[in-house]
Amino acid sequence: MKKLIALFSLGIITYLPLKGQEMIYTSTVDIEKQKTTNTITKEHEILVTHDEDYYVIQFNIKHGGKVKTHKASVESDKHFDKASYSWVSKNRVAIKLFSLNSTDEYELKVSGKNKHTTGMEVEAEAVDKPK
Repeated sequence: MKKLIALFSLGIITYLPLKGQEMIYTSTVDIEKQKTTNTITKEHEILVTHDEDYYVIQFNIKHGGKVKTHKASVESDKHFDKASYSWVSKNRVAIKLFSLNSTDEYELKVSGKNKHTTGMEVEAEAVDKPK
């Protein structure tokens, strides 16, 4: 029983960052142009594309033994060329869009709702850091 409680507590600490705590991102990818031929096929892969004033985030989650691609779009007049991300649970990912030439950032979390739909929730907060 103690082992179960310890594992449960570790899971909470690992997957539920405290509110106000800065997210630690574990991976970074380049943001592709909208016309990219790149695709994602594996569980927990991420692809971010940019076209004019919006960014499309594609991410894969396994539902019922099959990998499904979920998508979210966000609008921003800022130009970002990188996306850092970290999986906060098996179906929820925290993402930070940023540019190497600017201090502007756009942080959001997206998640797959269930195995029957590719709908998702998006929590977005634009962060403009002082220069």
